Amino acid sequence: MSQILAYSNAYHGSRVLLSENCAGLILGSLLEKGAKVLNFYHGSAPTLPECYSEWSELNDRVFNIPLGQMVPLATTGQFVTHFESVETKETVTSIENLQITAGNKRKFDQMDPEGNKRPKLLPEVIAARREERALRREQARQFLLAGQIDSMILAIKFHPTEVTVQMLQFLSPGKPFVVYSQFLQPLVELYDTLRKTSSTCLLRITESWLRNYQILPERTHPEMSMSGTGGYLLTGIKLDNQ
Repeated sequence: MSQILAYSNAYHGSRVLLSENCAGLILGSLLEKGAKVLNFYHGSAPTLPECYSEWSELNDRVFNIPLGQMVPLATTGQFVTHFESVETKETVTSIENLQITAGNKRKFDQMDPEGNKRPKLLPEVIAARREERALRREQARQFLLAGQIDSMILAIKFHPTEVTVQMLQFLSPGKPFVVYSQFLQPLVELYDTLRKTSSTCLLRITESWLRNYQILPERTHPEMSMSGTGGYLLTGIKLDNQ
């Protein structure tokens, strides 16, 4: 984790593009460093950083956008509205529970008509939640399209090439990026793709592991028995190819 963050400008007030499948560990680390994060999440809801304690700052410092909206934002600057039709039922995620204000607390019926003990949201609360989500999506869109992104971090389980190429469109020229993969081959393919686009420089693939050395009189060599690799990192700098 520290090696990933070391390759990005994760300092106080920096603006970071992030997409991760690491249970929110990278997001929590960036928040601890004081960064503002645009989080492209995969799935039905973003993962919360369990190690982070300042939950009151999430609204001001974390902007979540579904990963499927990246291409529409890169091409048109707008969200694809048909994604909203998937919300056939109102779901309450943990991040929404943290964002409820004192004047907009959950109001439940005592019992639904079928006698189910599970509480049900009232229509006015559902409408208020939808308006809040729409406002947050618009804030995230403005944050992304405003530019001045300082760094980009990508640590996902699926092939990183397409996602990386799309995310680089939002990264400011002259800024660093890092892509993590558990396997070497996906990063080699990404390396070849980026070399052909001429939109990056200083590309480098490194192995993220710790090699211990044995120091003895008149001889120094790596230890023969070491743990397996922790994955690979591809790092580089975004160029202004206009």
